[in-house]
Amino acid sequence: MEGIVCAIIGVFVEDFLEAANSEHELDSIIRLLMAKYTIKIIAADHDGKQKFLGTDLKVERGDDNQVVSILLDQEQYIINSCREYDIQSPNRMLKTPLTPGFYFNRNDHPRDVDQRELNTRVTRYRRLIGTLLYIGTMSRPDALYAINYLAKFSHYLHRVLFDQIIRVFCYLLQTKEKALRYGEDKSDKRLVGYSDGNYAQEPENRRSTIGYLFRSNNANIH
Repeated sequence: MEGIVCAIIGVFVEDFLEAANSEHELDSIIRLLMAKYTIKIIAADHDGKQKFLGTDLKVERGDDNQVVSILLDQEQYIINSCREYDIQSPNRMLKTPLTPGFYFNRNDHPRDVDQRELNTRVTRYRRLIGTLLYIGTMSRPDALYAINYLAKFSHYLHRVLFDQIIRVFCYLLQTKEKALRYGEDKSDKRLVGYSDGNYAQEPENRRSTIGYLFRSNNANIH
C-alpha cells in the first residue's frame, strides 16, 4: 500500500535475506543488526548477482533506478553439482527432464545387486535426489515432476532409475541459464492457476498423478 513501509527478513540458520520497499528502511535495519551481531554482507559479483544458499539473485532496475524485476537462478550451483558427481552433458540436446513416456515398474526390473551394493547405491541415489530436489524447489519447477517421480524409488534402486537421474542433471546443465523472474506486471495482476493430471497411468498400482501451478503478476508463485 502506498505510504506504508514494509520490510521482510528471511532467516535460514545463520544466513538471511532482507527486502524492503524503502532503501532508508533497509539501511536502518542493517545498522541495528550490525550493532548487535557480526554480519558479513555479500556484495554482487561482476554480473550483478548476489549469492544466497546456492541461488543467484539479480535485481534489474529501470532508468529511474527503481526495481523492475528480480531474477532467481542456480546456474553455478548446477555446474558445481554436475562437477561434483562427475556428470557431463551429452552431445544431443534434451528437450525434457525425463525420457518421454517413462514409467518404472519394479516387476519388470528386479533387483540385480546384493544388499551391500544396494546400500551403496541407496546412499548415492539419495544424495543425487537431495541435490535435485533443492534445485527444483528453488528455481526449476520445469524439472520438479521428474525429480519427485524419481524420488519415490529411493528404497528400490535400479540402473534404469540412475540413467533417468543422470538425464535430469544433463537437462538442467543444458538449460542452466533459465531463471525465475519476479516483477510487477501491470498488464496482468490476476492470480491464475493451472492443473493437469493423468488417470490410472502408474503401471504398478494404477494410481493417478496430478500437478498444478499458480502464477501472479505473470510469475510463478507455487
